[in-house]
Amino acid sequence: LKQAGFKMAVVSNKNGDVLREQIAALGLTKCFSAVVAAGEAGAGNDKPMPMPLHKAVRDMGALPLRKRADYPNIFMIGDSLVDMEAAHYAG
Repeated sequence: LKQAGFKMAVVSNKNGDVLREQIAALGLTKCFSAVVAAGEAGAGNDKPMPMPLHKAVRDMGALPLRKRADYPNIFMIGDSLVDMEAAHYAG
C-alpha cells in the first residue's frame, strides 16, 4: 500500500516502547508514516477517545480534522469495539 502512495498509521493503547519494538520485530517500521501509542495524544485521551486518531492524521501531514467531508479518503481499520468507537468519535 505504501508503494502505491497510501499513508498508513498504527494507533494503539499499548505502551509506546513495546508497540514500536513489535512493529520493528515484524520488519514493518518503514510501512507506517505515524505510530501513536498510549498516552501520546495526551493524558486520558487513549482510544476510544478520538484524539489518538486525530494525532495520527496530523502526524501523517494532514490538517486537523474539522468534519468528515474534509477527508473522504481516510479509513480506520480496527479489531475491537474500542476501535469502532474511536473511529465513530473521530468522525
